[in-house]
Amino acid sequence: MHNALAVLCSALFFLFSTSTSALFLPQFRLSPSKPTSSDVANKCTFNLWHKQLITTDAKTNYVQLNEIKDNTNGIVIDIAALRPATERNSYSRICAHQVFAVEGLLDNTNLTISGYDDVDEVTFAHDGVAFSSEESRNSENASCIAGAWDNVVSGVGSRCAFPCDSIDEDVISELR
Repeated sequence: MHNALAVLCSALFFLFSTSTSALFLPQFRLSPSKPTSSDVANKCTFNLWHKQLITTDAKTNYVQLNEIKDNTNGIVIDIAALRPATERNSYSRICAHQVFAVEGLLDNTNLTISGYDDVDEVTFAHDGVAFSSEESRNSENASCIAGAWDNVVSGVGSRCAFPCDSIDEDVISELR
């Protein structure tokens, strides 16, 4: 019994010591595979989860973005790790005066996601390029296919892509 308790305490100590160090992992990690489609080979891609809270008076928009795949450089940017642990699976509200912004991407640019109450459309901006969840407002360079991941259990997602520049090999080496 004493040995079992000692082993359990050792396992708990190891578990707690490794879980606290996990908070300091870098936000960038190398992508395990190259994109299978050549049309996204020089783009950053992400899945955006969009939910609306609909009441009799209004529609309120919420989004969740967990990671951006930088296919150009073979890196995954872990957006969820930048949030407090208690908010990692939470949605963020977007409206006329509140945007969701990812600042300081590898090419020193920002991605902003915005929307308006009572409107279904979600809009995006990156380095002067605008695109939208409305497919008619997209271009060959940047696009978002709304409803691409329709699923009753997990909500409606959007598969989005925008151009991203190649960075120096030295920077990629530093991220490893």
